[in-house]
Amino acid sequence: MATLFDYLTWRGDLDLLAVPFNEVDNLILSELAFVDFGEILPADPSVSLPLKEAAEIYFSAERETQSALLVPEAIPLLRAAAETARFSALRVCAFERRTDTHCEAQFAAVTFLLPGGEMFIAFRGTDDSLVGWKEDFNMAFLSVIPSQSSAMLYVDRMAAAYPAYRMRIGGHSKGGNLAVYSAAKCAAVHRERITCVYNNDGPGFSRAFLDSDGYTAIKDRILTILPETSVVGMLLEQEGPYTVIKSRQNGVFQHDAFSWEVEGPRFVRVEDRSGESKVLDRTFKAWIAAFTEEEREEFIDTVYQLISSATPAETLPELLLDREAPIKLLKNLTPERRDTISKMLRVLIREGRKAYKEERSQRKAAKQETAAPEETSAKPQAVEAPPEGGEKPKNPALSIRFKAVTPEKPTKEEQNEDLPYHEGDLY
Repeated sequence: MATLFDYLTWRGDLDLLAVPFNEVDNLILSELAFVDFGEILPADPSVSLPLKEAAEIYFSAERETQSALLVPEAIPLLRAAAETARFSALRVCAFERRTDTHCEAQFAAVTFLLPGGEMFIAFRGTDDSLVGWKEDFNMAFLSVIPSQSSAMLYVDRMAAAYPAYRMRIGGHSKGGNLAVYSAAKCAAVHRERITCVYNNDGPGFSRAFLDSDGYTAIKDRILTILPETSVVGMLLEQEGPYTVIKSRQNGVFQHDAFSWEVEGPRFVRVEDRSGESKVLDRTFKAWIAAFTEEEREEFIDTVYQLISSATPAETLPELLLDREAPIKLLKNLTPERRDTISKMLRVLIREGRKAYKEERSQRKAAKQETAAPEETSAKPQAVEAPPEGGEKPKNPALSIRFKAVTPEKPTKEEQNEDLPYHEGDLY
């Protein structure tokens, strides 16, 4: 099945005036937010370049091997998109990036000016910085994280810079969360100009946010896209309908947007999320509900401080290359830290087992309900018996033959449904 790159080959010769903006275009621009335009574009919204020219400058400096990306596919995506009639003439502007270890913030955004008086504001998801991951985990106990506040200010600034433009806002992963938050919390006069918000497998929010007036005003314009086995996209609270799509990957790796399958101008739909996604969803929600905000904060800070004390690494690649980090980590694992971590993990495992059993029970019940009508229709119809002493019917169609029936061997799936769940099993 086709992917984003296949889509560029298939539809790249049709500009956005010929064929309107669609959900696949949204994901392409959202992924381009992972490209570092820092030395090419200033934060000033009034300075813009055609995407083709920005790409030429980018590749002339031989940045293809840059490592500050968790999504390296964004680099070839930039090259491919810049060579198409659909995207090459789009003007790109207002690249903004900020990483602050003190505030525990990681934020980046860029804007694409579309034909017809529209703009697409793209928010970057989590990069490979450790502080970026720490900010993600802080969502478990903070009502607002720094990058959400930055996203709101960015939308207001772009709306003021281009007062005649309608706005589309999107992002992948944390970028999708920022898109929804900024649309809900920006100035009301700017919110009226938003035509669509694209949340591409981004994590959810607190119940207080979902009950806010700003979210209520924008929720009907939100398109939430989730892969079949979504994990990130089901964290915290999600509300409203969502579109479930097919991915080439398995399990948690379906979060990779470059694995999402494309058919024409849209993603390939599936009926519902997988059982694995539902189990993990129940597990994390129950785990979060089992602890207070203070307890969650203590756990997350303990793990982050433990890693920080064991290595000078600031990014995931640096951490993986630090061979001494695991040894130092174990040395720094005090009894107090061990107790904090063990307590949280025990509850996580317990809730995981419970969620697995609930999902298995629901699947079994659904299977029995589906099979019940089939069993009813399969019952033989009654045949009138011949009169006593009379001749048996000569028509073979009216004869009933009896034979021994050997029970069918249960399928492997049916056998597994009754097996006990063990720690370490993968659903």
